[in-house]
Amino acid sequence: MRRGRFIVRCNDFRQERGADARDECSNRTRGCAGSGLALRIRHRLESGNDTSRRRVGGFGGGRRCQSRLTRTSEGGGASPRADRGHGPATTSRRFASMGRAKTKARRHDMNILSRAHKANIFYCSTVIRALLLVLSCAASADGIAQPSVTLNFDGLADGVFVTSQYAAQGVTVSGATAFAAASAGVPAHSGQNVVYAGTGLMSFQLGSSLGQVKKVSAYITGPTNVGLFAYDSANTLLGSSVMASNGTNVVLSFTSTGNAIARVDIHDGGASFFVDDVTFTGSSQYALKNLGLGLSAGTVQPQGTNAQGQVAGVSANLNGDPRAFFYNGTSIQDIGTLGGKYAAAAAINSAGRVVGNAGIANGAMHAFSWTAGSGMVDLGSLGGGIAYANAVNASGTVVGVASLTLLKYHGFAWTQGGGMTDLGSFGGPLSYASDINSAGQIVGYATVPAGWPHAFVRTGSSMTDLGLLPGAQFSYATRINDHGQVIGGATVANGRVSAFFWTAANGMVNIGTLGGKLTIANDINQAGQVVGSSTDSNGNARAFFWAGGALTNLGTLGGKTSSANAISGSGQIVGTADTANGERHAFVWTQGTGMVDLNNRMQSAPAGLVLTGALAISDRGEMVATSNAGLMLIGGNSSAPVVGPIVASVRATVGAAVDFKAAFTDVDASDSHSATWSWGDGSLAQAATVTESAGTGNATRTHVFSKAGVYPVSLKVTDTTGQVAQVSTEIVVTKK
Repeated sequence: MRRGRFIVRCNDFRQERGADARDECSNRTRGCAGSGLALRIRHRLESGNDTSRRRVGGFGGGRRCQSRLTRTSEGGGASPRADRGHGPATTSRRFASMGRAKTKARRHDMNILSRAHKANIFYCSTVIRALLLVLSCAASADGIAQPSVTLNFDGLADGVFVTSQYAAQGVTVSGATAFAAASAGVPAHSGQNVVYAGTGLMSFQLGSSLGQVKKVSAYITGPTNVGLFAYDSANTLLGSSVMASNGTNVVLSFTSTGNAIARVDIHDGGASFFVDDVTFTGSSQYALKNLGLGLSAGTVQPQGTNAQGQVAGVSANLNGDPRAFFYNGTSIQDIGTLGGKYAAAAAINSAGRVVGNAGIANGAMHAFSWTAGSGMVDLGSLGGGIAYANAVNASGTVVGVASLTLLKYHGFAWTQGGGMTDLGSFGGPLSYASDINSAGQIVGYATVPAGWPHAFVRTGSSMTDLGLLPGAQFSYATRINDHGQVIGGATVANGRVSAFFWTAANGMVNIGTLGGKLTIANDINQAGQVVGSSTDSNGNARAFFWAGGALTNLGTLGGKTSSANAISGSGQIVGTADTANGERHAFVWTQGTGMVDLNNRMQSAPAGLVLTGALAISDRGEMVATSNAGLMLIGGNSSAPVVGPIVASVRATVGAAVDFKAAFTDVDASDSHSATWSWGDGSLAQAATVTESAGTGNATRTHVFSKAGVYPVSLKVTDTTGQVAQVSTEIVVTKK
């Protein structure tokens, strides 16, 4: 969840205050950091360096609006894991404002931070609410792509089925039972344990934390014809190695010279055998995949990925409308709305259930739950016209916030059998549910009679006030893991923002700072490790890692600022950091490697592609990042082509020829490609001129625009297997 994403919504305000609130609403939505304290906090956290402003590659609202979305996505944090989540309502609000203001914004840059809030915009007039809003706007396992990992099966109890014990290393196993070698009567290659395939088939599914696996080896004790068989992500057999005779600890090995290995089977059509020391060797680079529904703008919350390789988020379609999307591991789809134009996905659980908010016919936003089988379901209301879903756990319980009246919002919990339940408050008019764990514990904040919000954890029907840090005026909880450990924040004197870590045993503990005044906790994993952003003594925001009471500065990529947005179960941290030349780049960090620029870890990256911020990481190791070509999936085993940013040769004017170009790559160098340009100006799509060699190519075309305007130009590249990649941008065409 974006910190304290308060329930100020453009659609809410318009629906419940009337059409005369339109200008005020747009003003507030575009400039939620506009009040004094909010501006100061945003400035301190973001350092004020905005190198991402551009028209080409923008979205709807022009360069500053695009910059705002990008910087928030890159630098903002939230909370984590796949089976829970918090709402993307912040993103939806921004997207909705940008979409409605699109035509006007195209005629001039939107000076977002300079637009003052109007006096009668409720909830934005006080320090607490300005702070909550800015926290939504600005707050935003070791080994990176390990070269190799060996499963020696030691430490597993006798007779245990091997399944997900090595998921943190990127491997899930089936058909294997662990035994002590002595009790099994066979020698181990190393250590004390071996695994047994009683059915004659043992399978290893590989995740992206291994990088691109190109070699596998295993020590086999068994009969003739037991073989090791390697497959790619399309289940195509890459090659094999087979025992020529009965043997003990015979090493079988296979190296792929083509696609990466995604699955390994060991079998002999039914004969049983023993295995030890299975080693997977990967490259130090990650595969890439274009995500998105059209235009380059989009975002994914840290809880928008799961361990099945699925992703849910929000992306602008070619009409400029923000829409919720679902990526099933192979293809991406627009999951629709509830009758309106807009939708945003907040979270996805392990079963592929997506939750978020979507527009209904009258423009109001309602919470939804979506599955591939049942489609999008409206979760109802608490009597008012607005609802937002923020999180979902493994069992499908959804939490969020809904309106009761114009000035009264309460957190809710929703189940398929029981519908929407009001969570109440601490006597004040407001409450907000931000997260839920697998046990059904809910966290968020609720106002007390004096008006200040306090963080809470709700277990069953009992809501517990988590209290305040010393000197704090209010607190809010954003994230809870399956052990009941909670993170959140609190403001104290002099505008300071402190992050906390709470347990039932020890209460609220101040995470501290890196020498400055502000700390925002963005994510927590099941081990209780916390990441986020904290200012140093110079006021520069720095990514941090906190565990066991110790706060670690993760550094930068040579520049001044950084922010850690998410952490996986194995301790891999992703975020964004400044480089020495002031650019924003995506990073991954581990205790073994430190901070690594993901731009140096891209496999077969097309020319010109720059990863600007890492938003999320699954427990399987796939990452989602922003880039100058839109959202990118980093990791996984995609063999689709990858397309870089669209480049225009000159500034577009009416009647002048403009040369367009985009580079692409394909990990399968044997593929050939076709491509199609669409201009967005009502003219027919045109085939691109494609030049390519050994998996690298360019798609070009010249076009003449006949009228001034802003046009969504898109390129679709298709390989010989039918796999598609698409990238888009908006081109501003002016009169001569």
